[in-house]
Amino acid sequence: MVNVSLGHSKAPNCKSDPCAPADFADAGNWLLHGIESATDWRELGANRDSDVLIVAAAGNEREEGGGKRYPLLRNARTFGDFALGAHSLVFSSLRLSIFQDFSRFEADAAYADFPSLYPDADRLMKLTNYINAWPIPPKPANNVIIVGSTTNGPRSPLTESSFSNADPDVHAVGESVNDVADESGSKDFGTSVAAPQVAGLASYLLLLSPTLRASPMSLTKQAILDNAFTDLESPGVFLLDAYASILSLDSNVTPRPATAPIRLALLDVTGDGVFNQDDVEDFASVAFGAATYQVIGQPYNSSNMTFDESAVTDLDVLLTTRIRRSSSATRARVTGASPKSAERRSSATAEIPGHLAISRSTEIWEPCATLAGVSKPVAPA
Repeated sequence: MVNVSLGHSKAPNCKSDPCAPADFADAGNWLLHGIESATDWRELGANRDSDVLIVAAAGNEREEGGGKRYPLLRNARTFGDFALGAHSLVFSSLRLSIFQDFSRFEADAAYADFPSLYPDADRLMKLTNYINAWPIPPKPANNVIIVGSTTNGPRSPLTESSFSNADPDVHAVGESVNDVADESGSKDFGTSVAAPQVAGLASYLLLLSPTLRASPMSLTKQAILDNAFTDLESPGVFLLDAYASILSLDSNVTPRPATAPIRLALLDVTGDGVFNQDDVEDFASVAFGAATYQVIGQPYNSSNMTFDESAVTDLDVLLTTRIRRSSSATRARVTGASPKSAERRSSATAEIPGHLAISRSTEIWEPCATLAGVSKPVAPA
């Protein structure tokens, strides 16, 4: 597991105050340096893609310097060598196709007097020859996760941080994050503090799942990306959802202790390997205080009716009640690669052999199984 929370040392930026067009006069070849480094990595390390997952910060250039003036300099896909190594317009069947669109390298209309960042033809030809000289054409990396930042607040509507570079794979909170190394209580900001949250989740998923440990790292990447949270009010923002990613590790069969270890671990408060009344009582005592049971009497149709609370356990009630759950997003289960888009994550459920789908769309959970020897239906956690 590799977390990359580093700035892009080669990206052009303002050299004067105020920033001037002359600051970017010789900046046209910066992208070539990054692609050359990415080429070396792809050729020398491609056979280890299945063993390594790289989590890279998206960068914080959107509001300042070159990022404020050039869309290319505030795009997470061109921020750093690892991001470039995963770029489909750099390494694909049609290599270096990113250079086919000159407009990508132009400044925003408000800065029309700033020069193009398109490289000179001679340097571009040298890079093309350098890539083609390798015996095996490099392919885009499938083991890189690019992480952007959101504000630290309500999950809906999601708000992308104003400084966070555009088009990352997933977002995590990158504002007002507690600095555990600073006892003064200072807060950290940036995609560099968002990325480690994703790396930590990926490590935890690998710890929990022997299947993931034995599979290519692209599957761990997918477990995170396909289960990211989004809502209709925040198109293009995909928030890390650790809970959904972890639940996606359970098998796609009737839940029992052997097939749903994640759910069992969440429900088994006492740690005895089963989910029963003891777990419900322990949870309730922490959440609501110690439970008390009594015989309740109440007049009804001129008669005195009694109800003995101790005769029906909390578990009886839990296991025979349908649970209504509602939210705006749909969770995917672990599967092979699939297209990434706001529509894909907000409305589709991936068909993933061998894993449970996690749906947050409005529905009624039907009691469906026997768990830990309790001959009653079980509502999924």
